[in-house]
Parts: sequence; structure tokens; C-alpha cells
Amino acid sequence: MRICAFRAHGPGPGWWTAGRGGLIVLCALLFGLGACRGPQLGLHFVDRQVLEDLYRWNGGSHWYRQENWKQGDLNWEGVTTHQAGRLKELQLSANGLAGHLLDLEMPEWLFLEALDLSHNQLTGRLPASWHYLERLQVLDLSHNRLEGTVPPEWSQLVALEVLDLSGNRLQGPFPQALALLPRLRVLDLGSGPWEGCLPSAWRHGAVDVRSPALPFCGDAADRAAMAAVMAATRDREGWQALHCAEGEAPALSSCWGDPQTSLSLWQGVTTDPMGRVMGLDLNNRYPQLTGPIPPALGQLAALEWLDLSDNQLTGPIPPELGQLAALEWLDLSDNQLTGPIPPELGQLAALEWLWLAHNQLAGSIPPELGQATSLWHLNLSHNQLTGPIPSALGQAASLRYLNLSHNQLTGCLPREWQNISDPIASFGNAQGRDQLPFCPA
Repeated sequence: MRICAFRAHGPGPGWWTAGRGGLIVLCALLFGLGACRGPQLGLHFVDRQVLEDLYRWNGGSHWYRQENWKQGDLNWEGVTTHQAGRLKELQLSANGLAGHLLDLEMPEWLFLEALDLSHNQLTGRLPASWHYLERLQVLDLSHNRLEGTVPPEWSQLVALEVLDLSGNRLQGPFPQALALLPRLRVLDLGSGPWEGCLPSAWRHGAVDVRSPALPFCGDAADRAAMAAVMAATRDREGWQALHCAEGEAPALSSCWGDPQTSLSLWQGVTTDPMGRVMGLDLNNRYPQLTGPIPPALGQLAALEWLDLSDNQLTGPIPPELGQLAALEWLDLSDNQLTGPIPPELGQLAALEWLWLAHNQLAGSIPPELGQATSLWHLNLSHNQLTGPIPSALGQAASLRYLNLSHNQLTGCLPREWQNISDPIASFGNAQGRDQLPFCPA
């Protein structure tokens, strides 16, 4: 016995639950998915049901080419299947389709690799529900009457290589989620109007963007900051200008300073989908970096981690680093930095890791560090810090690792630190032997 039924609701939000999706589940529970195929055609029941709905709701009776549709043989116009009967390709370009694009739900069209519905009269918005089509490689919906923008959920179309949405009425901010598509090679969104910028990582042809004609994301400020790093810490032998090598970067300066190279290719630099610098890791380089830390680093608005440790950097820590609102990790340890710890670092509400150990920092510990409420790793050891430990530092409630040893600190420890149970925590004096007492209640 086979259960046969059809969906009784029209297209629109929420129309799947009582219709096709429920039938698929019922059929699978009673007979197994292997039994859920239409008669004669060989199409899997799941995919055939969607194709029948496509015919019904997108004007199939008026299509220019509709040979064998719903006739039960293997030659439906524009339909190609896998051996197992799952839909592989659907080519219905310039065929008179009208109406809205169908919503989908798992496992419908799960094995679809190519979909061409271009040059029709399709209307409405792009369905976000298509995000699970993980095998889809080519999607051409060009020259219809579609509106809105690209759903951010489409960033999950991990196999997509060609996306053509030109000749529609799509518009708005450029969908930056497309930068997350790892295999995308050709993109045509049409003239829009679109706003914003293209991902900086596409600057050198990783993706053939045929339209829109937008500039690449504005990374001018980040480039200026990177150039300042190179200029301020320049060792002419180690930072000599080198050309980028194909597939490799043999020296630290490879790509650095090249205005035609995406920042994502600069060694030690990590960028977000918009091309902004979110990570700078130049620790323990050979040859080691020398010179001061440039204040221009404070312009990297998207920076989340900064690691310049194990070099030979000199001079003070720029207070401009306190402008890095997104910064979570700051490691300047094992350099030759001097001067005080900038109180501006206490403004970094997202900061979790602060290591300034093994430098020549002097003066007192700024009480403003207690305002860094996310801080859980703090290492100021092996410096020349003096004076009492500010009681305000006990307000850093997230603190779990603490090392202030090998300084010249005096006084007592905030009572809040009694809860720090990390065995590495150390509060010693200049010799690291005598731990300071906790402050009385």
C-alpha cells in the first residue's frame, strides 16, 4: 500500500508544516525513505513532490516547454537526476515561470547541484530556507523580477561556485555574508542599487565580481596603521621590500606595504569578511622587531587580538591602544618597553588577556585596570613597578590568573583576590620570594 496525497495550501510562510513536509515524514515513518518515490519516474518522492508544487504554483500549464511533466516517465523537461533518483539539476531558463520562489525544507532538493530559473517572470524575495542546499554549485536566477536582498543565511551554501542574480530588482547594502562562501568564483548581483563595498579579500580576483561596480571595503585606515607598524619598527635588512611569492610568503615583509595586496595576505594579519584587521600576530619574529610601538595601532577599530611579544620593541606603551574597543587579547611581553602602564587600558571592556611581563615598565599599577571587568589573565611580572597595589584592581571580578612577581610592590593585596585559586598566581616582591599579605577587612 502506498499513501498518495498532495499539499492543500498555497505558497507562503508556514505552508509546509501541514502539507508536503508532513507527508514526507509520514511516508518515511511507514515505509522508509526508499519507498517515497513517485511511480515510474524514478524521482525520489521528496523531490518529485516539490517539482509538482513548482509546476502547480509557478504556472506550469502555461510554460513554453513542459514535455512529460507529471507524466510518470524519465524525461521531464529540464530535470536531471542522480542514480538514486534525487534531483541533480533543474534547467528551466526562459520557460515562462511566474510567481514566487518555493520555500524548501529538509530534505527537499538536498542533492541539487545546479538550478537555472533565469529569464522568467518570478517575483518576491529570495527564500532564506534554501540555506541547507549544501551541494548546490550553480544558482542562476537572473532576469526575473525578484526583490529585496540576498539572505544572510545563504552564507551556508558551502559548495556554491557561481551565483547570478543580475537583472532583478535586488538592492540594499552589499551582502557581506557572501564573503563566507569558500568556493565562490563568479558573482553577478546586477546594478542594484547596491550600497557599501566588496570584501577586501576579493581584491585580487579570488571572485570574479561582474556587478555591482562597488569599491572594495575601505581598509585605508587599517593599511595606514599597518604601514606605521612597518615604518616604526623597521629593520632595513629584515623588512626589505619583497615581492609576494605565489603560494608562500618567505619573509615577514612579503606583501607588507604593497597597496595592491589584500591585507589578509600580509603575514601575521587576520582580517574579517569586510577586510578589516581583526588580528595582528608578530610575536617572536626573525629578525626581531625593533623600535617603538606606533600609536596608529589605536586606529584598528576591529582589532580583537594583538601579539607583539618576544621582540626588541622599545619606548612606552601608546595610550592610543585604549581606543581598541574590540580588543580581547594584548600581549606585549618580552620586549624592552619602558615608562608607565597607560591607565587608558582600563577602558578596554572586552579585554580578557593582558601580558606585559618581562619589560622595563616603571611607576605604579594604574587603578583604572580594575575597570576592565572581562579581564581574567593579568601578568605584569618582571618589571620595575613600584608602590602599593591599588584596591580598585580588586574590582576585576573575572580575574583568574595573576602574576605581579619580580617587581618592587608594597602594601597589601585586595581581599577579592583570595578567590584566585590558580597555582601559578604570584604576588611576590622584587625577588619573587615574599608574598604580600591580604588587606584586612
